[in-house]
Amino acid sequence: MNTPPAGVPLGGMPAEVFLRDYWQKQPCLLRQAFPDFVPALDENDIAGLACEELSEARLVTGNFESANWRVEHGPFDEQRLATLPAKDWCLLVQDVEKHYPPLQSLLAQFAFLPSWRLDDLMVSVSAPGGSVGPHVDQYDVFLLQASGQRRWQLAEQFNPAWQADCDLRVLQQFQPEQEWLLQPGDMLYLPPGLAHYGLALDLGMTWSIGLRAPSQADLFQAFGDWLAEQQAEQHGDGRRYSDPALEAASRAGEIAPAALRQLADLFEVARSSSDEKQPNPKLGRSAILGLASNPTSGLI
Repeated sequence: MNTPPAGVPLGGMPAEVFLRDYWQKQPCLLRQAFPDFVPALDENDIAGLACEELSEARLVTGNFESANWRVEHGPFDEQRLATLPAKDWCLLVQDVEKHYPPLQSLLAQFAFLPSWRLDDLMVSVSAPGGSVGPHVDQYDVFLLQASGQRRWQLAEQFNPAWQADCDLRVLQQFQPEQEWLLQPGDMLYLPPGLAHYGLALDLGMTWSIGLRAPSQADLFQAFGDWLAEQQAEQHGDGRRYSDPALEAASRAGEIAPAALRQLADLFEVARSSSDEKQPNPKLGRSAILGLASNPTSGLI
C-alpha cells in the first residue's frame, strides 16, 4: 500500500487550506490523494472478513430504479457470498482496521484532524451497479476509491423524504447537482447533511474513513453510563427497590404512586451521593472525555 507523507492525504493541498475552505462547508474531490494506491486487502479478503464471527457486516442488494432494496446482516456463510449475482450488490464491513491492525497506518494519515474524531475504516465491495442508494449522513466522511471505478452524484438541495417500506434510509427522489468519477487513489470528502449516491461501475472497493459526530442524545446516554459506573465503583449495587407493604393490584399494568415515589427516592439518593464526590452536578469533564474511548455514532 503506497501512502503519502503522514497527515497530508489531500492531493497536495495544505491541511490549513482544506480545513478553511472545505471542512464541514462543501465537498472536495482530491485526485490521487493516495498516488498509485495498492490496497493491502483485496475484495476476497473483505469477503472472508465478512464471514468471521466477530465482524460487523451487511449485504445490500437491489437498485434505486427498481426500489427493491434488501439488507442482510452478517456474519455470512461463504456459500452465500459465493453465489452472489453479477451485479447490484454491495458488501460492507465496519472497523476493518481493528481486524487488520496494519491498516491503522492509513487512519494515521489523517493526523491533521483530532484523533478522537476518527471513527473507523469501513470497506465496501461492490459489483457493477452496487450501491446503498442516495442518502444523507450526519457525519463527515472521506471516500477513498481503493479499486475499480465508482460514480458519485451529489446534491445540496433535495427532498428529505425516505422510501417507504425500505430497510435503508434511501431518498425517494434524487436529482444530482454534481457528478464525479473516482479512480483508484482518488478520494472524495463529504460534509454532513449532503445527499450523495455512489454507484459502482465495475467490481471494486471503496474505503470510507468516517468521523464521529455525537448527537445530544449520544451525550446524554454517555453521561448516564458514566454516572452508573461512578455509582457502581463507589457504592456497588447500592439500595434496591423493595415493597414489603405491597397490596393486591387492581390493575396489573399500573405503576402505583407509592412505587414511583420509592423509585424517585432511589434516584435522589444516588444523585446526592454522586454530588458528594463531585460538587458540580453538571456534566463533568471526565464524562465528556469518556466519549473518546466509548463513542456512539452511526453510519448509513
